[in-house]
Amino acid sequence: MTGISGSTFINELVQQGITRFSGVPCSSFKGLFSAPELEYMPAPHEGLAYAWAVGSHLAGRPTGVITQNSGVGNLMNALTSLAIPCGVPVFSLVSLRGWPTPESDEAQHAVMGQATKNILRETGAMVQIMDAEHYQSQLRQLLHADAKVPRFLLVPKDLLVWKDTAPSNYEGNEHHELSAREVVQIIAEFRHSDMPIFSTTGYTSRYLASFGDLPTNFYMQGSMGHAPALAAGYAAASGRNVIILDGDGALAMHPGSMSLIGGSSLHVVHVVISNGMYASTGGQTLPMTPDWKQLAHAYKYDFYLDVDTASDLAQACISTSTITGSSLIVAHTNNQAINKLPRASTLIKMNDMFMRFLAR
Repeated sequence: MTGISGSTFINELVQQGITRFSGVPCSSFKGLFSAPELEYMPAPHEGLAYAWAVGSHLAGRPTGVITQNSGVGNLMNALTSLAIPCGVPVFSLVSLRGWPTPESDEAQHAVMGQATKNILRETGAMVQIMDAEHYQSQLRQLLHADAKVPRFLLVPKDLLVWKDTAPSNYEGNEHHELSAREVVQIIAEFRHSDMPIFSTTGYTSRYLASFGDLPTNFYMQGSMGHAPALAAGYAAASGRNVIILDGDGALAMHPGSMSLIGGSSLHVVHVVISNGMYASTGGQTLPMTPDWKQLAHAYKYDFYLDVDTASDLAQACISTSTITGSSLIVAHTNNQAINKLPRASTLIKMNDMFMRFLAR
């Protein structure tokens, strides 16, 4: 596959008059989020980005959306019940993971990789898969068509080639001595081997796997933001105590999942790695700085702790192990990341992981 320079693609967007976007970071589009030629509004959730774009159209300012195809599931409601009934021609750039050969990508991308084009076309939207030789004409057709329908350009993995870009790291976390991997290591060493840990997608699951695979480890692959609900469902049905290793970006995507934990009488230790950025997609800054203490109170967690040192985190683990109920531990970390660790899926397939958990 012939690659297209990211800067060349940005220039083409500018020439064709689309310079305003909202979305959720994806490594395939990492250069778009910090490009000075573009105006970008980060959103915690693809559906919110899509609604924001519709609102911008309502004000007479056409705005696009940037998302991975996994995020298409999140934006479907805003697409089908808002943009299409109102006849709003929102343009979206969608990275096409799991296509054309799902076996060459991660398992969590296989379904959407094959289904994305047909799902979107079934809604009546205009859809094209980006081609390296004809992408300028594809953009013209999608951006300037008269039809009052949404339009999507699906971009195959690695088609856009970006120079190394400096991450827009969250300002204020440099002084924290803890790294995300150290948080995971402390939790992994503290828990009993028979106590389940549910780790969120991205580097967190890679870190957990690097400290030794256990049948009580559930590595979330994809399904960003859903680890708390998965863990809470397991805890409620099994009666077992569980630990959640979460990220601030993932939890900000679906903070309502905290309502399934707080005030539920479940014994859940919910650890949030708070570094203010999306580490695995290029270090983009989160669109907000949540007040975790207020959220813990609002969602009726029984116990809350802020930590930023290894000793404080270890003490928090001891404290939460002796109380009944739900605990939220927010570990403030620096932006150090180790991206060369293998994905958890290289250790165990997702269906095998599910079945071994089920067998316990």
